[in-house]
Amino acid sequence: MLKLPSLFKPVYYKRYTYKPRYYDEEKEKREERRKELENTQGSDRKSFREFARSKWAKERKTQQKQSNTRLVTIILVLLAVTYFIFRGSF
Repeated sequence: MLKLPSLFKPVYYKRYTYKPRYYDEEKEKREERRKELENTQGSDRKSFREFARSKWAKERKTQQKQSNTRLVTIILVLLAVTYFIFRGSF
């Protein structure tokens, strides 16, 4: 099929291959520190994991205990308020 001449130029989108360069100094320091720790710990990695898990489990238990205590306190306050409301109205 023959192509007819056009009065308008076809639209060609410009394509860029821009790759941004960004230097994050904090990230570099974290990576260096992590590599140092991995080199110094070596086989202690398993013991570190166990330590971290036990610490997180302990924190989770204390948070759960605080949450339960707070819930019981709120229920008691609400019960006391309802008692005084009904006691005063009769």
